[in-house]
Amino acid sequence: MAAISGPSVKTIANSITWSNSTGEALSKQFSSASDDNRIYTYSIWYKVGGLNQFIIMGTTSNVGSGNSAAIVNLYQNKLTTDCYDYSGGGTRMNLTTTANTTLFGVNGGWHHLHVAVDSTQSTASNRVKIYIDGTRLTSFDTETYPPQNQNMFPMTSISNSSNFTNSRNLTSYVGNGYASAVNYTSYGFNGNLADVNVVDGLALPVDTFAADIGGTWTPMEYTGSYGSNGFNLNMANSAFGTDSSGNGNNFTSTNIASGDVSNSVPPA
Repeated sequence: MAAISGPSVKTIANSITWSNSTGEALSKQFSSASDDNRIYTYSIWYKVGGLNQFIIMGTTSNVGSGNSAAIVNLYQNKLTTDCYDYSGGGTRMNLTTTANTTLFGVNGGWHHLHVAVDSTQSTASNRVKIYIDGTRLTSFDTETYPPQNQNMFPMTSISNSSNFTNSRNLTSYVGNGYASAVNYTSYGFNGNLADVNVVDGLALPVDTFAADIGGTWTPMEYTGSYGSNGFNLNMANSAFGTDSSGNGNNFTSTNIASGDVSNSVPPA
């Protein structure tokens, strides 16, 4: 009887080093509707490199006032997953962890962030699940879950959406994107990012993109659907914003150069 094969370990070739003093960013405006703005998954490997504002991912309408934004942010050794809709009820989601210097401070280690959102769930705490290195976070300083069936605007959002921002353009970012007019050199990530995945229309389990291999939380190959607006950014040298999911959802790079490519990769 032939052995049943399972997911294979993913070898990540490189990461990108980001610094908010030099303003690296990857950005995209999506031109078509996502499969379901209520349901999505983020998976990204990060390594903290500085004690300033760290925006890992963000979607913003890029205006100085009356702005709507959804961000995943590290600040003062805390992680925040936030969604604010200026024209549709204010804060739709805000989960801010208690401070943790090991997970969110400058400790030189790689960590895996997995966020699964499904606002259709009847139990509020099941609508957003956040994991670091395979362990679900359960301790929050602020714990506001989205209303049931709330339409969000994650990285996989439609541009020119009247549902969220009074027909303002929404721009999606990796390594930048703040809840006001974007300032590349003040609010970007400090550290390294690798293997960014966003899945449109599916809230996937934590072991989809990584698994415990011999006691080490390790990247794994994902072979499932990314949905219409999902993407995978491996951030290869000279192709930093190229989508490897097969969807062709390529991002534009700003201030990223070959010198920012690092051989520091997870899970080391």
